[in-house]
Amino acid sequence: MKKQILICLIWIGVTTLTFAQPPSYDQKLGEDGAKQIATTIGLYEEEELTAYVSEVGNRLTRQLNNNPFVYQFFILDEPIPNAFALPGGYVYVTRGLLALIDDVDQLACVMSHEIIHVHRRHSVRQMKRGFWPAVLQLPGLLIGAVAGEDVGQIINTPIAVGSSFFEAKYSRKHETEADDLGVQLATRGGFDPNALSPILARITQWEEARTERVEEKNYFSSHPYTPDRIQNLNDATAGLTVQLNEMHQQSILDVLSDLPFGENPDKGIFFDSLFLHPVMDFSMVFPSGWTYINQHNAVGAMNETKDAFLFLMLADTAKSPEQHGIEVIERAHNLNKKVKSESVQVNNRDAFLISTVEQVDGEEMHVHFIWIQYGDQVFKITAIRSEDFKEGLKQASLSLHPLTPSDKARLYQKRLTLVESVDAESIAELTARTNNVLSPNLLKILNGLPADEDSIKGTVKVVSERPYFDENSDD
Repeated sequence: MKKQILICLIWIGVTTLTFAQPPSYDQKLGEDGAKQIATTIGLYEEEELTAYVSEVGNRLTRQLNNNPFVYQFFILDEPIPNAFALPGGYVYVTRGLLALIDDVDQLACVMSHEIIHVHRRHSVRQMKRGFWPAVLQLPGLLIGAVAGEDVGQIINTPIAVGSSFFEAKYSRKHETEADDLGVQLATRGGFDPNALSPILARITQWEEARTERVEEKNYFSSHPYTPDRIQNLNDATAGLTVQLNEMHQQSILDVLSDLPFGENPDKGIFFDSLFLHPVMDFSMVFPSGWTYINQHNAVGAMNETKDAFLFLMLADTAKSPEQHGIEVIERAHNLNKKVKSESVQVNNRDAFLISTVEQVDGEEMHVHFIWIQYGDQVFKITAIRSEDFKEGLKQASLSLHPLTPSDKARLYQKRLTLVESVDAESIAELTARTNNVLSPNLLKILNGLPADEDSIKGTVKVVSERPYFDENSDD
């Protein structure tokens, strides 16, 4: 049998399920999924922007009839433009989507689409057909009880947090219904329903330019073809009239200014095999040439054949490395499993090492855990491979150290910045004046400009880049 650590994800949906489930069923599914999202992807929790998104959502949900759910609204710390909803009222938009938005109507229309998916219980309806949003696929157990639940969850979580992870496999009928009822909901909430079409087109343009793949539609890749959707939306909004609400008195750009753009260095960044985390002040080198994984609760790497993993996560700081190790030893003894253990030093830091062998599909997997006292934190590094990987764990552990001045010099942050154009200046002139780091094409898409437009007027969104650490600061 082929050596694999990853096992098939457990599908929640089963073909025998009927739609007779009560709303509490949706709420439980959504609650479980929301916990997984928070621990793996992570939320962007800037207070003012989060409150703004929630206000938009609450204005929309107040217009729902016979609403059985309590809705909650979140921003994902994720650069890809996206939005999705979990059953029971959990609605998400990403930083990447917010960066593309020009006005509150565009945000409201995207959110109203997702709210309709929840309100009409489209996810639960799809379960009858054996489909389920990929974001709610639950990870299976990995390599037995000794490894621990956290290990299984990290390794089995989708590695590429891109379009396929967020993709909800709704039927075309459900997508059309979410579009049609969504623009009606936006209208009742005091938002312009005609704003959905331009943001759909912009998301598609951005992803095509970013990926250089015309057929990759990202957020709406499982939806009907975008030009067809836009035509259908034109028909759906033709008879709608709206009285705009007071949220239009403030530009959404005011709360989007200084939004992190692209990868957020606060979560740590890979430079090839070198991982730097400026907030937690550590650097670590992972095996070269592997696939690198940076989640909210762990960072690690996987080899090409997917039979080897190495990753780091935080452990409970209330326990010493030795106490963590003793807990695993006791659990292993209760399961009649043999482990080897020893207290060690890693760069003059207290550490505790445990090694064991697990069975996966009839194959032996060598598993090593090491807990390292790192200042006030305790790091847990796990190495798993079908052949002994103790040396790999040793090399990675010894590479762990605080950021050096050269490490810090490599770290930059990109921010969404608002500037005013000068006398209808050209794109090239504005880029030079503002130190914008986006290409002309991406800058045009970001601001909703036609591809053949060479000048720009008014308030403009640009992306600036600056050192993460102040050159005059020791922090």
